[in-house]
Amino acid sequence: MTRAILDEGVPRMLAGLLSNHGSDASPFPNEWKRLSDRDVIAAADMTGFDVPITCDRNMPFPCALRDRRIAVLVLPFSRLDAVLGSVEAISSRLLALEAGRYALLGREGSLPLHPRKPLEGS
Repeated sequence: MTRAILDEGVPRMLAGLLSNHGSDASPFPNEWKRLSDRDVIAAADMTGFDVPITCDRNMPFPCALRDRRIAVLVLPFSRLDAVLGSVEAISSRLLALEAGRYALLGREGSLPLHPRKPLEGS
C-alpha cells in the first residue's frame, strides 16, 4: 500500500478518496506549514511516506530525489471538482511511481511525455 501525504494546496478530501482506492493518504500536517519544499520532502521521507502529492510544480526540483525513498506526484490543478474527477488517475499514478522520480499528472489524468527533466544531483 502506498503512503501518500497531501501538500497544503491539495484538497484534504483527496486523502479519504485515495484511501477508498487502496492508498493510505494523509492531509498535510499543521506542524509542516512553515517548512520549505526541501524540508517537506525530507520530512515525508523520514516519516515513512512514499509520495507527497502537490500542486507545486517546483517542489521536486530544489530537492535531489535520487537518494530518497520517495517520489513526488504533481497535480496540474487544486480545484476540488478537478481532483474529484481525477481520483482514479491519481490513484493509478501513485501505485506506479518509483522512488527518486516525479510525475506530472496531465489535466486529463494522463502523464505527459516530458517529466524526465533531470533533477538536481542527477
